[in-house]
Amino acid sequence: RISIPCFVVDEKGQQYEVDLFGYMAFSKVQTKDLHIVLPNSISTIASGSFYKSKEIQTLSVDGNVNQIADRSFASCVSLKNVNIKLVHSIGEYAFAMCKELTDLSFLSCVKEIGGFAFYKCINIESFDMPDSLCELGRASFAHCINLKQIRFSESLSVIRRNAFKNCTSLTEIFLPENIQRVCTNAFADCSNLSKVKISKNTIVEKGAFPENTVFEYY
Repeated sequence: RISIPCFVVDEKGQQYEVDLFGYMAFSKVQTKDLHIVLPNSISTIASGSFYKSKEIQTLSVDGNVNQIADRSFASCVSLKNVNIKLVHSIGEYAFAMCKELTDLSFLSCVKEIGGFAFYKCINIESFDMPDSLCELGRASFAHCINLKQIRFSESLSVIRRNAFKNCTSLTEIFLPENIQRVCTNAFADCSNLSKVKISKNTIVEKGAFPENTVFEYY
């Protein structure tokens, strides 16, 4: 267990509030189960703070965190479970290439997922998007080759380029009518995706789906 203090004092006795920790601050942590207690002054897990931390399997964070910045956990190759409450924003590449990550329940309140956020997270099998999610970045789940099931948010309007590219375990999906546009290559190379249920009003850009996809319109 690591507890971050609310304040630090310099050599002159000046007191400073702790509201940030630095790049790769926890990259050398040598423990499988890590529990971090943060002061309320820290609301963001800073960019790259756990980058390439190879030992951590389970991470729990207590505090006021609502944002996970770019590359915060990128290439944490052993990370399986994350327990952080009330996360609203996930930055670009935040969990890219976390090859053992399976549990996405910590995204239950998320509003925004950045580009490449879960790129090549090859053990994710399902994603039940919360209806709070209104922005899903490009290539956010690209190359998640074991992703079999997706429930799409009722607040999401656009599926961006390459969002689910090469998710070869997808066989069918249902897109709710709030999805207004599916961008080029959104589901490119999803070689087993054979059926898509989609609103007749949704704009589908060229190359968004594999050529053999069968559409059921409603």
